[in-house]
Amino acid sequence: MYKTYRLSRWFLIGLVALSFWASSRIAAQDDGEDDFVVSHRALVVMPSAIRFRIRVVAARDEVAEIKLAVREDETLLQTFDVTSPLDNLFIDFGEETEYEIVWDIRAVPLRPFLSTLTYEFEVTTTDGETATVENEFVFQHDTIEQWHLAERDSLQVYALGDTVDWSNHLPGLEQSLALLRKNTGFIAPVGLVIYPADTQFCIEGEIPEDTPDAPPPLVVMSEDRAFPCDPTDMTRFYANSNLVIAYVGAISFYERESEAFASLFDLAYSTRWENAEVPAWFRMGLRQLYNRFSQGQSIARVKQALQEDRMLSLAQMDTLPTEDGVDMDLWESQAYALALYLADVYGASATFDIAKAVSPTLPLNQAIEQATGITIN
Repeated sequence: MYKTYRLSRWFLIGLVALSFWASSRIAAQDDGEDDFVVSHRALVVMPSAIRFRIRVVAARDEVAEIKLAVREDETLLQTFDVTSPLDNLFIDFGEETEYEIVWDIRAVPLRPFLSTLTYEFEVTTTDGETATVENEFVFQHDTIEQWHLAERDSLQVYALGDTVDWSNHLPGLEQSLALLRKNTGFIAPVGLVIYPADTQFCIEGEIPEDTPDAPPPLVVMSEDRAFPCDPTDMTRFYANSNLVIAYVGAISFYERESEAFASLFDLAYSTRWENAEVPAWFRMGLRQLYNRFSQGQSIARVKQALQEDRMLSLAQMDTLPTEDGVDMDLWESQAYALALYLADVYGASATFDIAKAVSPTLPLNQAIEQATGITIN
């Protein structure tokens, strides 16, 4: 099944326009329900805020009060009662004015793709006229590209953009996920939300003048406004929907699938291992054993390094390379070769069994020694 989640027209127009144009009638979610309300809209700024706007036929000194209520289904999530509307004035058009209310959502348990929110504005003028309007929208990360959903019985994949038909990857991902569940005991429902490999949820903002020596704050930009940003909030939001973020940039079919699976692997084993001592080579090598494509090139690379006396030491293999002088391709290939060696010598399931034995009280080295008799120093 392959579905398309289309962005609402207000977002597509608003994202590519200046804020003035984005606030005009044509950019609104709703074109107004009476002669007083011109437009109203909600703009999701994940993972930080939702911006609610309403434009009315009234001058700045004619608006007395603005109320806003936000609900999910029948549950009231947030209310605002603005008794000084000028503090929330967004654009002054003279005879018309637009106001904005910002809701900080960083601590709110919203569920991307699942939470349908309804907002209701109530605007009262100084002469006692009151107008009430409402609209609903699905909470999701608004971007230029559309979200696409591919799903089967045990797995959902939300992907940004339409360059890849992820329904073609579902059989392989389900097969790997089933094996992962068997080897780890991970039973929680989980799906994938896939972003391009170079995605950055937060960028560095301007350093405040009163703290010139402080590191740049992380922000997310919405039009011309910066909001505080923490990438872990994005992870938390998707976890609310039983989704894990995967960053995929590979072009080839099986490598793309492997990159997507990596996030499922990390979630399952981090849940099982908690804070156990597991060197990086074992994590990488074990993950590659789940791949559905041949790793012959990795073995050939290790053989060549052995012949040329370029093999990396175990100390170098314990952590992910950070030095420019370390060959990352060789490091990954050697990690795979080490994991494969355990399976080849001690049985096809040996590496998985060792991984299953690791715990906060039994580090990897001891688990290997118990299973094989090999002491790793």
